Amino acid sequence: MASRCQKEAKLEYLNADGKWTAVDADTSCDADKYNTTELSKIVTTALRLTLTPQFMSDADPAHGVGIIEWKVNGQYADEIDEEAPVITGAEDGKTYCGPVTIKVTDKKLDSVKLKTGDAEPKDITLSEDGTFVIEPADAVQTIIATDESDNVSTLTVKVNDGHTGGIADCHTKAVCEVCGAEYGDFDKSVHTGGTEVKNAKAATSNEEGYTGDTVCKGCGDILEKGTAIAKLDDKSDGNNKNDGNTNGNTNGGNAGNNGSNTNGGTTINGGNVTNGTTSAAKPSTVKDTIKKLSPKSGDENVRTFWVLIMLLGSLMLAGSMRKQKNK
Repeated sequence: MASRCQKEAKLEYLNADGKWTAVDADTSCDADKYNTTELSKIVTTALRLTLTPQFMSDADPAHGVGIIEWKVNGQYADEIDEEAPVITGAEDGKTYCGPVTIKVTDKKLDSVKLKTGDAEPKDITLSEDGTFVIEPADAVQTIIATDESDNVSTLTVKVNDGHTGGIADCHTKAVCEVCGAEYGDFDKSVHTGGTEVKNAKAATSNEEGYTGDTVCKGCGDILEKGTAIAKLDDKSDGNNKNDGNTNGNTNGGNAGNNGSNTNGGTTINGGNVTNGTTSAAKPSTVKDTIKKLSPKSGDENVRTFWVLIMLLGSLMLAGSMRKQKNK
């Protein structure tokens, strides 16, 4: 607003209730010049200015009140921009471990600046898609975006040059202690998760065995190769698998006189089988025969037994005498 100097000026606007309300503004002025008054933002359909004239005298009639020009600059309500620029691509106050791409959006964006630490803000030129990259720095960095209506948005981040901390193992990457992201490679020198033995096999008489490989449960790598186990010999293998008892017993018994045994090795007549080999039976004598036929003590047939023995002796004696007589 421009006017010649007056003693007093009162500026009012029509509020939403239809009442005139004073505007909090400095309306003082200097004489004989145009004066400008800046108002805070108001929403109205009308303004009213009331002027109180200076003292006038007949000797100096030029000192009076007179509005030469009254001009108000403003915007229509639907053109008022109260939305600040939008900054995306990072979280305010967060620390990052590498370059960060930032995007600034506003229909009437005026400027974007980047302030690093205590240094003066520097102007940023956005790409066609409204983005720019914040590179690592030792200090925090603040983005300042302003639109044509002086709405301002800020966002502050810390950008480190790479990840730090954490320990990798054979199946897990290191976790950054700053941002919590996994990074780097697996460390095959550090095995975790325990071990187990795989591919173990017992030895037999026909095939070698294997002690098995020691394997990391975490990553599956073989930590130690196993070794071969020698074949078993016949004795330790139990090759005569159907022999039963190996001290002369074959499938539950001895091979008797004129008996055939085919499950313990060589077939014999009257021999015993011991561990798959045979031994020829010694010739039977009369004494052996008597010993075998001798009844146990208390047997009811003992009398019959001795009668048979006497009869057998008589027969052998008669046969001997006859043989001598024939000579």
